[in-house]
Amino acid sequence: MKKLSKLIGASAVLVAGVAHAAPSGLVTEWAYVNEAGFVSYTGGGVTTSTSTNTNLSTSPTYDELSWGTEIFFDGSTNGQSSLEIDTPISGTAVTNDMTGNQGTDIFHNNFIVGTENGTLETASMLDVLLLQPTAIDGAPVGGFPMLPAPEINFFVDFYETANGVDYGFGSNYPNATQQVIDTSITCPGGGQNGAVGTVNENGCGDIFVISASAPGLSFGVDPITGDLLFSTLIDLSGYPSLANYAYDVTVRLSGVEVLNDAGCAAVGEAAGCRGFVTKEREVNTLQASFTIASVFVPEPAPLALLGASLVALGWTRRKAQAK
Repeated sequence: MKKLSKLIGASAVLVAGVAHAAPSGLVTEWAYVNEAGFVSYTGGGVTTSTSTNTNLSTSPTYDELSWGTEIFFDGSTNGQSSLEIDTPISGTAVTNDMTGNQGTDIFHNNFIVGTENGTLETASMLDVLLLQPTAIDGAPVGGFPMLPAPEINFFVDFYETANGVDYGFGSNYPNATQQVIDTSITCPGGGQNGAVGTVNENGCGDIFVISASAPGLSFGVDPITGDLLFSTLIDLSGYPSLANYAYDVTVRLSGVEVLNDAGCAAVGEAAGCRGFVTKEREVNTLQASFTIASVFVPEPAPLALLGASLVALGWTRRKAQAK
């Protein structure tokens, strides 16, 4: 009987210990580094600028793709057209702060260029976000490495539109002497050529279509803004002290919209594709940001331990009764 009492007492202590086991804390703050770079492209006359990225799965990567013959207005030029990535970006992110953290913006320097040598047609870009826990339940912590979220592969289809503008080149190409817009043209991306206050004000805007892929990546659209949303989970399986919460990282691309059928067809995409149209003779920005949301995950180990202790207690009772 004494032996049974000791076992019951031991089991009670075990159960009490499980019942009061402290759950792992919530990571409330992170240091982050966001890198992105072009890894491949198609088209004619494209030149590259190598990035300083160090955390992407492919090397080298490029932070700028340029194309086209520079056109001069009154002896001055804006340079070639180009796609440029602002990378790397670093900072501090707060869990469940839905205002968004700065990501790797993409700029289209949409300048007037000659296309006799070809233009950009497609580009593939990798994006990775590394996160390091720096505070748990609001208290500073150290010792954690940078933890990568799954790398996202973005794919861009591009269409350099005919601007529908007479630049008065004559025999002086590439020196332009005028800008007379043919307002009778309906632009592939939608809208009338030269319409003041629109993306086609300086000639028909160029067209981009964007898609993405990554392991476990889910896709959504903000019902209010139309922004593209790409969500994935941070892998914390190697860190038991963080096991009570999962963290969902959502990347937001602002300025994206559903393109008209003609715009989708211009880049070889089906109706309903999503992308953006960029204004001629301006720098156009596709803004990237991200948020981190937490989800509480009950810890399974204490529950299993509790079950095992109860089974052991029942078996001991039956054995004592049999005697």
